[in-house]
Amino acid sequence: MARKESFVERLLNVNEVAHALGITTRAVREKVAQRKIPFLRMGKLLKVPERQLVEFISALPQCSASEALSKQWSGNGEPSEVN
Repeated sequence: MARKESFVERLLNVNEVAHALGITTRAVREKVAQRKIPFLRMGKLLKVPERQLVEFISALPQCSASEALSKQWSGNGEPSEVN
């Protein structure tokens, strides 16, 4: 009998995201409000899928997470400064 693999994605809370990115929880909430970080709302809770956060950071060209989140990325992969 084949065993079914279940996939349950880990959802990070604001504190975990802040720790992973090296920024404050307030900065995480600001980036979410600006739609710079992928996120989910579960009622009042704010969650960030771990896989999507890793993909988001990995897709950014040669910069740290903090640098990446301080820029707005255009569709062509080039950063443009946020005013």
